[in-house]
Formats: sequence, structure tokens, C-alpha cells
Amino acid sequence: MKAQRTPPEVDNCPTIRLASGELATVDMCSCGMLRLHLGAVTLRLTPDALESISATIGDALSTQLALRTPPRLLRSGGAAAAAETSDAALELNPPVLATKRVRGQS
Repeated sequence: MKAQRTPPEVDNCPTIRLASGELATVDMCSCGMLRLHLGAVTLRLTPDALESISATIGDALSTQLALRTPPRLLRSGGAAAAAETSDAALELNPPVLATKRVRGQS
């Protein structure tokens, strides 16, 4: 990503709401800059910077999903193996049977 010179901060720059979600909103200023609002924090970004952040978050979510998906499901094609989810879960996490120990026995 090449470095871009950002325009000076302008308080009265008219904005257009591009997207709004439960936790974040994105506005575009008339100068072309984007404002990512995350609660009380606002990041002023170039379009390239927001695109890069979006790609990084997408990569992180993909990695997180891969780490949570049992290897057997990944090898067998994911959705096609969805019916085997409970079997795979049992293989990876077999049920633990409670055993009562009697004092003096090992």
C-alpha cells in the first residue's frame, strides 16, 4: 500500500453514512476520507487503509474459524461433513465417565 497524504482535519466536513452496524459505523467525508466509528473511538482513514483493515479482520475471522473447526471436517469438505459434526465432536472430546474412588484404592 502506498503512503497517501491525508487532508487536514476539518470539523465541518459534510459526511455521508456508508454503513451502520451494531458496533460500528462508517462515514465518508466530502474530502474523500473515511471515518470508522467504534463506540467512543473514531478513526479517520484513507479508503486504502480501511480496505486493508477490512482484509486483515477477514483473515483473522477465517483463521479463527479454521482453529475452531475439527480437522476431520476440514479434510472432508466442511459443509458436506456437517452431518458428521456430532461424531467428530465425540471423537475429539470423548465423554468422560464419572468414577467413584474408594478410599485406599488407587
